[in-house]
Amino acid sequence: MTIDFNNKKEVVKSLTQGYHVLKYASHLLKNDREVVALAIEKKASSLQYASETLRNDKALVLMAIQKNSEVLAYASEDLKDDFEVVKHALERGGLAFQFISNRLKANEELIEIALSRCGGVLKHLSDEMRDDEKWVRRAISQSGNALAYASKRLRNDEDIVKSAIINHANALKFASVKFKNDRQFLLAMAKLNPAILAQMSEKFQTDEAFIKEILSTTEGSFKYILKEWQRDQEFILIALKQDFYVLNELGLSSHKDYLLYAARNHKFIPSSFSSFYRADPDLALEAINRLQFDTWPIPMWMRSDEDLMLMMIKRSHFHAVCLSDELKNDVSFCKKLLTITKKASKYLSDQMKLNPEIQAILNTEESDSKKSKSSKKSKS
Repeated sequence: MTIDFNNKKEVVKSLTQGYHVLKYASHLLKNDREVVALAIEKKASSLQYASETLRNDKALVLMAIQKNSEVLAYASEDLKDDFEVVKHALERGGLAFQFISNRLKANEELIEIALSRCGGVLKHLSDEMRDDEKWVRRAISQSGNALAYASKRLRNDEDIVKSAIINHANALKFASVKFKNDRQFLLAMAKLNPAILAQMSEKFQTDEAFIKEILSTTEGSFKYILKEWQRDQEFILIALKQDFYVLNELGLSSHKDYLLYAARNHKFIPSSFSSFYRADPDLALEAINRLQFDTWPIPMWMRSDEDLMLMMIKRSHFHAVCLSDELKNDVSFCKKLLTITKKASKYLSDQMKLNPEIQAILNTEESDSKKSKSSKKSKS
């Protein structure tokens, strides 16, 4: 398609059809507000091809910034020094901070807005501000990687470094050397953010005792250890004792031996593994044997499983308190339950207690009990 870039009608038609042709339009059309506004509406970065006059048009620049804050780079120097325009840009993206005037880069209100959206803005602050704990904390709370732009003094501050690493493990790269080589510091930080393992030096990544200590105390750390150790049963079992979901990471979520080991070392079985425990009698029994009544909540998937709940109630009728509402209102289930123990009847729903079939079972027991007592008296 051939376009006459001096012809407003053809340029407008192309812009309307989605072609970004302002770059090739004549100088006259680049200074045409209607044409430029249409180009910006289709693509905010078209502002860069507008005339100098229109790049100083506040309304047009605000319209472009509304779509992409970073097009502030193409605005006139006057508008880069306009508080309203700059604030509008920063509220939509902190990266626009790099394009504003030096005068406004010292404005604390604008700095606050920018840092809340992009920690990397710290890079564009003065040396004095990058050595100010207030601004550095603002930055690392948004992105731990902003530690890279903090002063040397603050990259050597333990509390600052901790805060950055908790937010983003990659921040360890920018901490002072003393923290990178401090075993106790790294152990403590791994508990707070296990992803830090991937950022440690080879010295620590290949230290078996160090890695085992982290695995034994830190959930979620397994995926960050060396691949060869992720295939080592000793490391798997250490991690599995702390983190049930290691089985998912290894694709072993249906492996019976590991499931048994996991059940024996965890008080809670995640619902995502419930189907495996339901399907295998050995696993089901192990899951139930791990229950410590009144010391931890029975998972919902187990409360709704007829067979598992009946097995539990055989151990103690008190487990009936954990029955799901569905089972408490299931006549068939409740009849099975009462054949195991009538003591569980008090845990049935009020509606079920009034059910004729259930009342018949309970009344039969009461009648048998009276006959037994009467027989004993007559014999005596």
